[in-house]
Amino acid sequence: MTKIKSFRAPWSVRSYLLCLVLACLLPGVLGAAALFIFQYQESRTQLQKNTILTARALVQTVDHQLLSVQAVAQTLATSEALRLHDLAVFHQQARAAMKQVGLGNNVVLRDMAGRQILNTAVEFRTPLAPTAAPDQVRDIFASGKPKINDMFVGPVLKRPVMSVDVPVIIDGKVSYALGVGVLPEHFDRILKSQRLPPDWLVVIVDSAGTIIARSHASERFINEKASPDLLKALQRAPEGGIKAITKEGVSVLSFFSESPVTHWRVAIGIPRDTVENALAQTLSLLALGVASLFGVGLFLAWFMGGKIAFSVRALTAPASALGSGATVEVPPLHIQEAAEVAAAIGRAANLLNEHSASLRDKELELAEAHRLAKFGTWHWDARTDAITTSQSVPTIFGEEIHSFAQTRGTLLSEDTWQMVNEATNEAVRTGTGYDLELTIQRRDGAVICLHSKCQAVWNQAHVVIGLRGTVQDITERKKAEEKLRESEERFRLVADNITQLAWITDGEGQPLWLNRRFLEFTGTTLESMKNKGWRKLHHPDHLDDAIVKFGQHLTSGEPWEDTFPMKGADGQYRWFLSRAISQRDASGRIVRWFGTNTDITALRDADEELQKFKFFSDCANDGLMLLDQQGHILYANKLACERLGYSEQDMLRLNISAIDPQHTAQEFAAIFARSKQHRIPPFEGVHQRRDGTTLTVETAVAVLEHKGEWLMFATARDITERKQAELRVREAALHDPLTSLPNRALVFEYCGRLLAAARRNHSRGALMFIDLDRFKPVNDLYGHETGDRLLQEVASRLVDCVRDEDLVGRIGGDEFVVVLPYIESERERVARVAQHVCDSLEQPFRIDGLELTISASIGISYFPDHATEVSTLLHAADLAMYLAKQSGRANYQFYTPGLEERAEQTLLLEVRLKQALKQGTLKLHYQPVIDIRSGQLAGAEALVRLADEHGVESVGPATFIPVAESTGLIGELGEWALQEACRQQMAWRRAGLTTRVAINVSPLQFRQRGFAERLSEIIASSGIDPACLEIEVTESAVMENVSDAIELLRKIKMLGVRVALDDFGTGYSSLSSLSNLPLDKLKVDQSFVRRIERDKASRSVTEAIIALARSLNLQVVGEGIESEFALHYLARQGCNLAQGYWFSRPLPPDEFFSWYRNRTDDRRLQLTGQA
Repeated sequence: MTKIKSFRAPWSVRSYLLCLVLACLLPGVLGAAALFIFQYQESRTQLQKNTILTARALVQTVDHQLLSVQAVAQTLATSEALRLHDLAVFHQQARAAMKQVGLGNNVVLRDMAGRQILNTAVEFRTPLAPTAAPDQVRDIFASGKPKINDMFVGPVLKRPVMSVDVPVIIDGKVSYALGVGVLPEHFDRILKSQRLPPDWLVVIVDSAGTIIARSHASERFINEKASPDLLKALQRAPEGGIKAITKEGVSVLSFFSESPVTHWRVAIGIPRDTVENALAQTLSLLALGVASLFGVGLFLAWFMGGKIAFSVRALTAPASALGSGATVEVPPLHIQEAAEVAAAIGRAANLLNEHSASLRDKELELAEAHRLAKFGTWHWDARTDAITTSQSVPTIFGEEIHSFAQTRGTLLSEDTWQMVNEATNEAVRTGTGYDLELTIQRRDGAVICLHSKCQAVWNQAHVVIGLRGTVQDITERKKAEEKLRESEERFRLVADNITQLAWITDGEGQPLWLNRRFLEFTGTTLESMKNKGWRKLHHPDHLDDAIVKFGQHLTSGEPWEDTFPMKGADGQYRWFLSRAISQRDASGRIVRWFGTNTDITALRDADEELQKFKFFSDCANDGLMLLDQQGHILYANKLACERLGYSEQDMLRLNISAIDPQHTAQEFAAIFARSKQHRIPPFEGVHQRRDGTTLTVETAVAVLEHKGEWLMFATARDITERKQAELRVREAALHDPLTSLPNRALVFEYCGRLLAAARRNHSRGALMFIDLDRFKPVNDLYGHETGDRLLQEVASRLVDCVRDEDLVGRIGGDEFVVVLPYIESERERVARVAQHVCDSLEQPFRIDGLELTISASIGISYFPDHATEVSTLLHAADLAMYLAKQSGRANYQFYTPGLEERAEQTLLLEVRLKQALKQGTLKLHYQPVIDIRSGQLAGAEALVRLADEHGVESVGPATFIPVAESTGLIGELGEWALQEACRQQMAWRRAGLTTRVAINVSPLQFRQRGFAERLSEIIASSGIDPACLEIEVTESAVMENVSDAIELLRKIKMLGVRVALDDFGTGYSSLSSLSNLPLDKLKVDQSFVRRIERDKASRSVTEAIIALARSLNLQVVGEGIESEFALHYLARQGCNLAQGYWFSRPLPPDEFFSWYRNRTDDRRLQLTGQA
């Protein structure tokens, strides 16, 4: 029983409440005081910020006033009257200005000595008292800049005044100092206009610390220094605040701000009484509120403490009554919690009564339970041998038991009594109880089995003084155990002789029983399988999965089924199918698991073989089917079903004819029969899908006999993609990959069929061979990607130019053909198509921001007129195409038999040109260029000559240059000409002839990449002076791409080489483009010069060219001069240079030097000249 120690508490409820109130109020009061102090400091800070802002605004107002006065002074300083020294007029103007603007009182004009010359405060010509020159006047004359002066006493007004002085500049020097005086009253008005609180003191101080204006008693303190404290503060910082004493002795908080422009200051003083009175008033109100709050709080604490104490004391009597079991009575209470405690005491009393009644009922229930369970308790006293028992014990024994000795030879046999006696003595001796099963015979003759247990009873000296125990009649249980044992023997007989491994576990999976087959297979024992020992039978790869799955079933109680390998006594693993069900007790708790493991190794091996076949079949890249002799589908793999669009079930209901309609029942039977004799090769066919679409397959079949039935195994390989690929390969082999047009092979195949048809049907057709002009320069200049895009655009335009039945093909590079079948005798239609192609391809091509221009040269041949073989037909058109190129390009020509001879000559010329380049038989001839005005040699033009094999006659460039361009030799030829011309110029120079050599550059060579760089290398390697070299380019070469040509010509000019525009007037130059070209000369084309005498138009063109060159500051060369008339005509028009047979034909180097040497004695060449 728990004892509660009584004590007296030192404090009452009322005392605690008083302390609580004080503890609650004190933080609030302290917080309020801290908040007030914080707010006061914040208001002081805000007051300082606002007042400084006000002072700053006043400073800006004062600055505005002063700068306005300065502006007025500067305006007066520019007066015309001052410039004319008309002081009377200026006096009137100044007075009027002061009166009008109202910004100053008077205007003073001083000279360099500081003397007042004029003062508007008095009438003009009024004598002015002499005064010394103020410092500010000297500063004005020294610096020539305006100045705002501090306050001083004016010599005329005899009053404090400040002034703004500016220089008066006449003829570039300071002649006067003009000052505008301002009285303090002007600044007093500024202060009054601000409408600040009347007790505030506002002071304006100049840069020297002198008071300019004051809001209080201004007239007393004007022109005095500010208070010392304020002056010190003003010197320390441009803005701030201090505590100060005014000149009247008032303590103020003073805040000030300084102007960064004039350095004048404004200070605002706020009386400290105004600020601190508000604080004292607030503190008084706070103290009164705190005192009132404390008084009310303490009174309420005292009053409520009494109420609580009364309610607590009133609970004492009910608590005592509850302990004694008396009736509980509770008086009325003031506190809700006390009333709740009183109610709890009442409920506790009721519960005690209920528990007493319940305890009596439990005793009755326990006695009844003892009777029904045939269970009783007893106590034996070792000192008296007396036994006391529960009410049920006499019923069990059939008589009252008073002592242990009483049972000897009566209830207990002698042997039984001796066993119990020994156990009793042992329990008394050791203090350890016993647990015995006994057989007794009651007096009514009934033999019953008892279960008796006991424990020792100890006294305080730890000596056993008795035993207490239980006894239970277990006769019925013993009979049931016997029946169960017999049942278990029958179960074990059956379980040990089945083929499965049988097992029983408890609800946690702990093995309770294993049949003999289980122990024999595993070579284990039941004990070794307990405590998770069964895990060592499982394969490591499957153990974790088995543990997880079985654990889930242990929790849910759902039937268990799984397959896994188990290790036998021989160390080998075999696969088992394990199944088990659970047993639950009356509460639903799982108490047992009964299961078997069936060996499925053989079945699994067979299933694995089947699965392997299924896997390989479903993963095969071909459709696999098994057919009977009538064509019914017995099996189809997954790919066959998916490919044909059927489910597996639907496939098994089909006949082969449903998916292969070409093979009828008769044809299928024939294939089956041939397959029985020998294996037939694979064959191609078409299978029909469920949706009606088809696929091409290659089928291989084999037949076999199975259980007396013939079956066919068919493998169907989808070759649709292979067929399509073969088609694409053929298409690719016959089409150009860049333009998708038919290629040479397809053109030849198509033309071959047309020629055969033409021979049979006596029909006619035409073939146009198209070669693109100027494509190679585009490809070289802009790259192959741009060239490829251009070819694609050309192909598109060609297709648009012809009919659907006509064929457009590309046979290589920039060569295309158009085949026009079935034209009969319509020569005009072929000509229209050819002209349409020319016109279409001459239109500009816009590719990646570039505007490219090309043209087409077209050769046309007819079949079968000109050829009966495709190669011959194409050759004929090719010859006609070359004729078109030689005819100026951008045109078409028809094949004639005479072209064969011309082609042969061209081929021979190409061979000669290649040999000449290889053997060095090319020659340069030089034609002199004459200065028309002086008649002296001005230069020489180098012209290439191709000597024949015997050196007898040479071929001119007009003949072999086109061949060089068409065969790609022009680059090599041009480079040789440059090197040879430079070499010859250096040779002449060493021999005493220094002249400029001009060399023609073909358009193709000019547009080659790196031309300028290669020219630089040739100049460097030859050692020639670049000024002695001249490059001649044609209009067509330059105008092909003007921007690129300008860049290239600039590079050439940077080398020091001169540039001439050759054959000018025959191209399509625009004046705007020509003016941008970095040129030195224009050469009038000889076609105009030769017709000067008889053609007025030629003369007009020539005159225009010379005038244009003169306007562009270019030299003009007239070439092809063959008459005196032409020479004099060009001279009269202002042509600078002349060239032609009138002076000399082109000469070999030695003859040219001799020609020059024969004229060295003449200081001037005769203009009459000779060819």
